[in-house]
Amino acid sequence: KLLKNNHVFEDGHCCLSVDCVFCKSQSKLFINKITGFFICYGCSRAGSWQQLEHVLTNHSAASESQVEKEEGTEDGSAAWKKISKHLRPVGDLSEGERISVTQKLDFKTLPWSLLERKGVMLDDKNDEFYWPLAVPGNETVVPGYKTICSDLSEQCYPHSSAAGVVILTSEEGRAKTAVLVPTLRDSLALSLQDLKGIDVICLPH
Repeated sequence: KLLKNNHVFEDGHCCLSVDCVFCKSQSKLFINKITGFFICYGCSRAGSWQQLEHVLTNHSAASESQVEKEEGTEDGSAAWKKISKHLRPVGDLSEGERISVTQKLDFKTLPWSLLERKGVMLDDKNDEFYWPLAVPGNETVVPGYKTICSDLSEQCYPHSSAAGVVILTSEEGRAKTAVLVPTLRDSLALSLQDLKGIDVICLPH
C-alpha cells in the first residue's frame, strides 16, 4: 500500500518509517513489520494497519481521521521528565562507585562510555539503573524507561504498550543487522562482546 500510494519509506530492523500522514510536524510514522501497528511520536497518533490502510487509500481521511492519540507515549515521556530530575547521570560516578555498581549487577565490567552516551542514570543509593527508551529516527523523544535493580529484577514504564526500545550501537553508527533481546542484562552482556556491524535492541516488554 505504501508503494502503491507513492509513499517513500525506510526499511528498518523492526519497523518501516514514513513521513506522518496525520501531522505537519515533519515527524516519522513507524509501522511494525509484523503486526502492522503504527505510531507517530510527533502527534502521538497510533493504531492498527487497517486504520492506516484506510487513510493511505483515502487521502482526505487523514484530516478527518478518528485515529486516537496513544496516551501511553505522553505518560511515559512525562514520567521520565519527572523522575530523571532526581537521578544521577552515570558519568558522575566515582571509580569506587562504578566498581560497586558493577558488582551489584554481577558483571566483571560495564561499558561505561556507552551508558553515558545513552543517558543512563542511577538512583541516589546506586541500586537501580534507569535507562531511557529511544525512538529510532527521533532521538529527542523519550517515551518511557526501563530499570534494572541490584536484585537483577527489571521493570518498564509504561508497564504495557511502551513504544520505545533500548538501542545499543557502536560509535560508528547504526548497523544493518540487529539482535533483539528481552532484558537489559542481555543487552549489557552483548555490548561487552566484539559484535562489529550488529546493533543490540532491547525490547520494552
